[in-house]
Amino acid sequence: MERSLATTLGLGSRFLRVSSVKEPTLRRYHSAVADFRAWCIARGWKFGNHVLPVVDKALEQYFEDLFRDARFPACGRDTLFGFLLLYAEADRPDRDLLHRARRALKGWQSRCRYKSRSPQALEVFYLFGTYMLDRGEVDAASCLALLIDSYC
Repeated sequence: MERSLATTLGLGSRFLRVSSVKEPTLRRYHSAVADFRAWCIARGWKFGNHVLPVVDKALEQYFEDLFRDARFPACGRDTLFGFLLLYAEADRPDRDLLHRARRALKGWQSRCRYKSRSPQALEVFYLFGTYMLDRGEVDAASCLALLIDSYC
């Protein structure tokens, strides 16, 4: 059997479903859910109890806290979809679960439109700008600096 994060997580019957997600995304989901688990434990809530209405309320409050900490909505998306993939047990499709958390995430995204996407690695732009300067393209490098500033 292939060795992957899906097997090391010990997900049992979820192996094939979890294997449908690529490894980098699965790592992001796992990390986001681990942060949520730590947040729950810090508040004295038992994370192992996966009663969906309780988790829905906890996720809603967690998203409020992340919003107040000026985090990106992508953190909430990773947590929500990671929980659904890794832990949710229901006879309904995932889209019919965790309505409160989904509404909170939607509100968060509408409040943070300018932050809704994960930022690109600025090092790539810096390297490209350095390359332009090395080739004598001062105008193009200046334009790139302006674009980086506008993007940020």
